[in-house]
Amino acid sequence: MTLYIGVDFHPYQQTISWADTRTGETATVELAHDLEKVRAFYASLPEPAVVGIEASVRAGWFENMLFETGHKLLVGNPVLIRKRATSRHKSDRRDSALILELLLRDEFPAIWRRSQESNEVLEILRLRHSLVRQRTRVYNQLHSLACTRCGAS
Repeated sequence: MTLYIGVDFHPYQQTISWADTRTGETATVELAHDLEKVRAFYASLPEPAVVGIEASVRAGWFENMLFETGHKLLVGNPVLIRKRATSRHKSDRRDSALILELLLRDEFPAIWRRSQESNEVLEILRLRHSLVRQRTRVYNQLHSLACTRCGAS
C-alpha cells in the first residue's frame, strides 16, 4: 500500500492530508460531508489506501463507506496522537498532517477495533435481544391482563 491518508474528522467536514509514497505526491483537501461527494472522493482513489482518524469521532457511516470502497481504516488514540505533535497550536490542517506523518513513519498509535464482520454479528445479536425483550414484555402484559380479568392473581 502506497497511499496514506490522515483525516481530521468533524461532524460537517473533514480535512484530508494524503501522500503517495510511490510518486512522492502530497496534498491537503477540505471535504464537506456530502455523502455522495465523500464516497466519490474515496472511490476515485487508484488503490486501497490506509486511512487514519482519531478515536474521538463517531463516524459509523464513514467506517462503513471505507469498508465498501476497500480502504483500510486505522483508528488512533487521540491522547497519544496529540502528544506526538511538535506544535502546541491546533488546526485542522496540522492535525490531519500529524496523523499522516505518524502513518508514514509507522508510528500511528492504533487501537484495536472489531472487524466489520464482527460488528455485523453484534448488530444481529442486539436486534435479537431487543425482539426477545419485546416478546417477553407483551407476554407478561397479556398474562397480567388475563389474570386480572378472571380474578386470579
